Amino acid sequence: MRHTFRLRIGLPFILLICALVIGLGLYFSNYLNRTYLHVLETELVSQARLTGSFLESELAGSVDPVRLDELARRLAQQTGKRITIVAPDGSVIGESQFDRTEMENHLARPEIVRARFSGQGTEIRYSETLGVSMMYAAAAVKSAQGAPLGYVRVAMPLPSPRFPA
Repeated sequence: MRHTFRLRIGLPFILLICALVIGLGLYFSNYLNRTYLHVLETELVSQARLTGSFLESELAGSVDPVRLDELARRLAQQTGKRITIVAPDGSVIGESQFDRTEMENHLARPEIVRARFSGQGTEIRYSETLGVSMMYAAAAVKSAQGAPLGYVRVAMPLPSPRFPA
């Protein structure tokens, strides 16, 4: 009789504690995931803006895609991120990892569209080229008079399949 009384009282408490621990674990896992993505997004946008400032003079004159490829590769080595330089018409004029001449027009990419209208944009999506989910951040590069010179896109793979594509 004593065991059944303890069991009837103790079991619901044990189940309640287990449910609470699982619920809090899921909540904090989701919270940490969102916080990580926000910090990463902020970092990539800052790098895109800084890279855009650095490349402003290169984009203001006559554009030399070979030089932009070289600069993109050097910047990518220093940051550990993929760097893509996009002309105002969407053509890729500098790329750190792939042959820019084989790349399609980037004007319709979501991060470039946002950068075109608000100065910066981010997007998480699956990269068919690399076969992983990537976070992309783009920043518009403008002349001192405000004329569009192009866009700088910084990207990095997300470390886990838990991130949405």
